[in-house]
Amino acid sequence: MLAQFGIEEARVRLDWVSASEGDRFANIVNEMTEQVRQLGPLHPKVDGHARTAGSRLEL
Repeated sequence: MLAQFGIEEARVRLDWVSASEGDRFANIVNEMTEQVRQLGPLHPKVDGHARTAGSRLEL
């Protein structure tokens, strides 16, 4: 479904972290934040066309 909207799979991450793993949680958040920064701005597509600033996505 992400690909249909032009969203890279690298922008989504699922991890299980228990309440006792604060350091692990912080590391995961920092890694994901850096990964998304490297990917740059999100330009999802609707019906094969890139959305522009101010345009609305309606499902």
